[in-house]
Amino acid sequence: MTTNLRAPLLAALAALPASWKVIGYPYSPSAITTPTIALWATDLVPAQAAVSGRYKVSYILQLFTGHQDPAKADDALDASLGELLTVLWDSQQFVFETAQRTTSVDDTIHSWTITVSGGILIEKAVI
Repeated sequence: MTTNLRAPLLAALAALPASWKVIGYPYSPSAITTPTIALWATDLVPAQAAVSGRYKVSYILQLFTGHQDPAKADDALDASLGELLTVLWDSQQFVFETAQRTTSVDDTIHSWTITVSGGILIEKAVI
């Protein structure tokens, strides 16, 4: 039984290197010094043609680097994005949907905003 919408994805992300951080939302990207993922669920819909209790969850993963220099940030994000996509692919529970390169208004915080989805099962608690 899943009670935390993010729990299945957090479990999959545990395969990332120990130096990575996974944080929730809201977050403070100014303190980032290592590859960091801000994770939150955005949508929950019933899975099509599935039994009651099965849902599709959409998630946003915002992948940050601590580098402020654009060239160093691109190199770090390229490597980190490759590692993250490999973990998602290997999990076989999540579907990669989109990724968009993003920066803060002042161009000092560099990231990828990634959308993935996956199925979960929510069962009614029996008392």
